[in-house]
Amino acid sequence: MNRGMTLVELMIGVTILGIISLTSFPVIVDLLSSVWLTQEKASVNNVGRKVLAAMSDEIRQAVATQSEFRPWVSPDGSTIRFYRTAVSGDSIRYYFGPDDGSVYLFRSVGASPGEYVPSYAREEVDYISGSFSVDAGTTGYSQDGRVSMEIQIRREIGIEPETAEYQLSVFCRSYR
Repeated sequence: MNRGMTLVELMIGVTILGIISLTSFPVIVDLLSSVWLTQEKASVNNVGRKVLAAMSDEIRQAVATQSEFRPWVSPDGSTIRFYRTAVSGDSIRYYFGPDDGSVYLFRSVGASPGEYVPSYAREEVDYISGSFSVDAGTTGYSQDGRVSMEIQIRREIGIEPETAEYQLSVFCRSYR
């Protein structure tokens, strides 16, 4: 014998399903929001790792044997210049520069225009700022072959921005 559901049984089932849905919805929203936030934070940290890896590798290979080829930092600490070889046109320059009302890190070789570091930085973060120094926190030419950098990377994530700060000191391998 086929037996169907009564209207009362159907209403009780719909009510129970509604209660379960209402209580689980905020949990699912919080879970998805946490996943998104974690991905955004990982993106900021990935940019930081790429910046430090690229710069530290190049600075380690820099020439530091003659005073005019030693790493040099501008008086305001926003620019560092060093040489891959002892050829005056072979300089590499990293600098913090403005772009569309924000600040990013740029890299230029010789007289070429600057490129974003990393190349996808503008899509991933809202700004990259910081400072460079040589030796024990000074500017000018390096005397001991050490270059230090402090970098702040920010991404506006919802209400609170995510800021990652990095500090690194690197010695030129060729320093004597």
